[in-house]
Amino acid sequence: MNDAANNNPRWAYVIIGFLTLLTMATYALHEYYIYVAAYLWFGFVYGMCLQYGRFCFSSAFRDLFAVGVPRMAVGIMIAMVLFGAVSAFVTATGNSTFHPAPYGIHSVIAGFVFGVGMVLTGGCASGSLYKAGEGNATAMLVILSISVSQAIFASVGGWTNNLVPYSWHQTAVGRGLPASINAGDGWVDQYLAGYVWDQPVTRFGTLLELRNPFAASFVGDVLVGIVLPAAALLIGVYLIWYRKGYLRKRVEARLPVAGLRVNLAGYWSMIMASKRTAIAGLALASPPGSTCM
Repeated sequence: MNDAANNNPRWAYVIIGFLTLLTMATYALHEYYIYVAAYLWFGFVYGMCLQYGRFCFSSAFRDLFAVGVPRMAVGIMIAMVLFGAVSAFVTATGNSTFHPAPYGIHSVIAGFVFGVGMVLTGGCASGSLYKAGEGNATAMLVILSISVSQAIFASVGGWTNNLVPYSWHQTAVGRGLPASINAGDGWVDQYLAGYVWDQPVTRFGTLLELRNPFAASFVGDVLVGIVLPAAALLIGVYLIWYRKGYLRKRVEARLPVAGLRVNLAGYWSMIMASKRTAIAGLALASPPGSTCM
C-alpha cells in the first residue's frame, strides 16, 4: 500500500517533466507550435481538477436518486454558483466571448437524451474524461464512441434530409447558406440554421432590464438565474435526503435536534461535505476554463 502511495507523486513528477521537455522541444522547433504544448498543459490541469472533485454529472444524479447520497449533486450545484460568479465578472468587464444559447423545447429534448445516454454509459463527458485518464478502459470506449458518433450524427445526409421540415429548409436557404449545407451535408445544419437560430436568446439581466453590466451579470444572471434556484434545490436536497441522517447523528451524540439553528447547521454541514467538488468547480471556472465548460 505504501509503495503504491509513494509511486503517485513520482508519476506526477514524471508527467510534469515530460510536459516540460515537450514544451521546450516544440518551442525550439518553431514558436508557432507552442499552442500544442498549451493545449497539453490545459488538459493536464483540467483533468486534475476533474479527478480531484470526482466531477461527474451522471454520478450526481445516480447517487442522489439511487442510493440517496447527495454529496456529488450538492458539490456540482455549488460549483455552478462559483462558475457563474467568475463568468459574471468576466462578462461584466467586457472580456468574455460568451453568448447565450437559444432556448426552447429542443433544449429539454436534448437534455433528456443526454441524461439517458450518460446513465446508460455510466458517466458524462467530464466523468468519462478523468476516468479515461486514470486508465479506465470502459471510459476510453465511451470517449471514443462520443467522438465518432457525434461526427457521424452531424455529417450524415441522404435520406435523413427528407426528415427536415420544409420550413426549416426555406429558412436556412433564406439566410444565404451554401447549397451544400442546405441540402447535401446533413439535416443537422438545416436544423440549426432553420430552427434553433430562430429561438429566443436572452439573459436574466436583460429580462430584468438591468442596464449596468455588473448589475445585469451579478444580480440578474447570477443571483436570479443561478443562486436562488440552486439554493431552493439545495434546501430540497437537505430536507429529503440529508436531514434525516444528520439528525440521527445528533441524537446519537445527545445533541439538540430541533430549531432553525440546528437545521442551518445541518445545511452547512451538507455543503461542507461536498467542498472538494466545489473547489474543483471553482478551479474549472477560472477565466481560461470558463470558455471551455
